[in-house]
Amino acid sequence: MRTIYFNEQQAVCNGQCVATIGMFDGVHRGHCFVIDCLRQEAERSGLPSCVITFDRHPKETVPSTLHRSPHLLTTLNEKLALLSQTGIDLCVVLPFTKEMSQLSARDFMQQVLKEQLGVRVLLTGYDNHFGHRHPDHPEGFEDYHRYGQELDIE
Repeated sequence: MRTIYFNEQQAVCNGQCVATIGMFDGVHRGHCFVIDCLRQEAERSGLPSCVITFDRHPKETVPSTLHRSPHLLTTLNEKLALLSQTGIDLCVVLPFTKEMSQLSARDFMQQVLKEQLGVRVLLTGYDNHFGHRHPDHPEGFEDYHRYGQELDIE
């Protein structure tokens, strides 16, 4: 597994990849199931498999009065060591910054996933959420699917 610490100044993938995104804290059975599906889809499509994760939990950057930063099961280095045992081609570590936290899900998909990381196919777990959450319009899977169609991400 090749690990890339994301730098906004350059694209990560020379071409395209099949990706999944999440914290992957502990790399448990549910994560492994998603990663196995990722590897199968990458093999089927002839594209590299890519796990996209974060350098810190988003709640550490965007504190909420309702949610405290969770106690993590693994450090970043431990998580990367566990991910390296899954057979994926690439792991991209995104710095979760205040600026990133302000991106809508669609903007995140376009600017980060498509334009900078070359994501062609995106697989997510059932409880995956990303993008700035607006209280009046919480985005979810149906929105991600629609944005993917608009951006040519399967």
